[in-house]
Amino acid sequence: MGRIEDVTSRIGIPIKDRSVPGAQIVELLAGNGVMVGRDAIYSVRSGRKTGDRIGARLEMTEILGSNSGKKDDFYGQIADVGTLVRATNEAGHYSTVGFARRIAEEMDLGEPDVSRCLRAMRTELVLSETKDESPRIKDLFREVAEEYLGHYRSGYSSSPVIKDIDAMWSRDSIEEFYRACAITMPAPHSLRTWMAYESDVLFEFYRLRKEMGSPVSAFDRLTLEKNVNGSPIESLINQVRMVTSIPYDQVVHFTHTNALLYGQPTRLHSGNGIVHDETLLVDGASPTSNS
Repeated sequence: MGRIEDVTSRIGIPIKDRSVPGAQIVELLAGNGVMVGRDAIYSVRSGRKTGDRIGARLEMTEILGSNSGKKDDFYGQIADVGTLVRATNEAGHYSTVGFARRIAEEMDLGEPDVSRCLRAMRTELVLSETKDESPRIKDLFREVAEEYLGHYRSGYSSSPVIKDIDAMWSRDSIEEFYRACAITMPAPHSLRTWMAYESDVLFEFYRLRKEMGSPVSAFDRLTLEKNVNGSPIESLINQVRMVTSIPYDQVVHFTHTNALLYGQPTRLHSGNGIVHDETLLVDGASPTSNS
């Protein structure tokens, strides 16, 4: 049974039953929050289209009405592995060298996808705090961030930047820390020295989310509703960046969508040879290769 048949059978919409008028199927789909035309139904019935995009939208409406457990399990595992594989340098600090690669090797993923997942996880952490839905981890975040700032405040080429972050961050919010980082370290890769420390916070964040039953987060909802409604990706990117200061982009959106649907960053993968399914970018755009 194909994906569209599996989803529509579960929901009770006979999309491939030619005895049911296409207009009736359109109404049934609309009742489940998915808007399509009759031509789309006829294309699936004739075999011209697989119906995967319709199926994905239906699955996303299901998640919106239930929970995001697949994603929380997957992201929690990334954070857990991160705390286990991180290495220390000669100064006894967590090293940035090979951090994402070691996670990728341990989980049989592509290294760029690990980096994108970490950015999505960071985005969800910050957005959850700004929406007052974050588990109580501010004290842990403050403790971990203080350790990071203390380790890199002197003796490194980046130390002047770290001192600026230290001075700008009042310790009152997680979002403020990342906003200070965005101002002083604008390049997306600049936070790599922080990632190994950040794993402790992200692990606890997803552990607590799973303990709460993995409710659909504000970030999950924005992601899913964008895909279901087909709204412009640029609007979502601008909104998320404005609120979080995280360099969130189209590829991170694509990665988070797949994490919600499949519990992995891509629909299909074989070791480090990733096979992307671009059908989920419902506005027709293809993901870029930027990590």
